[in-house]
Amino acid sequence: MIVPQVSADLRTPVPISDRRAETLRDLSILATEHLVAAQSANAQIVATDAILTCAEAQAAGAPC
Repeated sequence: MIVPQVSADLRTPVPISDRRAETLRDLSILATEHLVAAQSANAQIVATDAILTCAEAQAAGAPC
């Protein structure tokens, strides 16, 4: 069995801001922070998928 190596940063959840929105400016900053967190999480998912896709290909005898 091949066990893929997934780095710690890909296994670490992306933190979500706990900022309190009291003004429109705060709300804009919070929305931006949440967008950046979602983009980071999606990048981690893509990287993890690439690692797992390669491992699955190797397990099936194909190069990755």
